Amino acid sequence: MFQNEEEMANNIANRFRSFLTTVISPEDLETKLRNDAAERSGWKIINEALSYELGPNNEVNLHVPKIFTKKPLEMYRLFNDGLRLLATQLKTEPGLKDIEQIVGYSWIIFEHPGLIEKMGFTLDERDGKKKGSLAFMSRDDFIERYGN
Repeated sequence: MFQNEEEMANNIANRFRSFLTTVISPEDLETKLRNDAAERSGWKIINEALSYELGPNNEVNLHVPKIFTKKPLEMYRLFNDGLRLLATQLKTEPGLKDIEQIVGYSWIIFEHPGLIEKMGFTLDERDGKKKGSLAFMSRDDFIERYGN
């Protein structure tokens, strides 16, 4: 029936994808996966492109969920909207008054350091083995850049 295991796996994946899209739309599946991950991890969802958790040392750790239904430019806009919403929360929510730094660690930072620097973040701790990098920005700089 199948020439090899790869052909069989592709056939099964295609059938499963067809079945799944009759049960739930890709957008609804993406929302469910994002919400489940946030609930399991204790992250606070800002918007569909950005979540965060409170980290040690008075920091906010950013999380960008896997998004497969948006084009890159749309994702970038959503992410920037999320940063602006976070800046508003930093200014208004009492539970965030002691935050001193906004931090992210990701393959995205590793692969696109110039973009991250243009967004105002400072890069640090580039790990070639894990293909990840750390980026951070002070609270004051973050609010100045995204809170106006």
